[in-house]
Amino acid sequence: VGLGAERARLRGEAIHAALERDIADSGLVRRVLTALGAVDFDDAAIDEILAEVAQVRAMSEAAPFFSPEAWAEVSVSVQIGGARVLGRIDRLIVSAAEVAFVDFKSDAAPPATGAPAPPAYQRQIDAYRAALAGIYPGRTISGHILWTAAPRLDLITAASPDDQTP
Repeated sequence: VGLGAERARLRGEAIHAALERDIADSGLVRRVLTALGAVDFDDAAIDEILAEVAQVRAMSEAAPFFSPEAWAEVSVSVQIGGARVLGRIDRLIVSAAEVAFVDFKSDAAPPATGAPAPPAYQRQIDAYRAALAGIYPGRTISGHILWTAAPRLDLITAASPDDQTP
């Protein structure tokens, strides 16, 4: 049985907050949830959130995104077609030659390893890539999704023009 959309959203926001702020304390997670208006998360649910965050933080392949050199919660904006797309990149690493970014996804059932990202996530990563290409011209840009429930870090390649939907 699923969590329900609102509870899943609140759980995801708590996971994001814990990852962004390196929160490993149940009292702090409870305060984050309370600030979000979620008061019905019991100790077991909070322990599950903390366990998921700890597994993500322990991933060696994700370590660069949690280093002191990585930027957290970076706002970007890009014009795509006739629309302005605004977003917030969870973690960003910039070097002289490369730009790497990651978006955290707390979906309870992430796609199988090697499966394509859901179309909405693909469009999001492509939009972030386009925004960063405008800011950092000439640099290699790589976009990733970190599936917190798996836990797994996937490199998301740019969609081909044939794959893109308006």
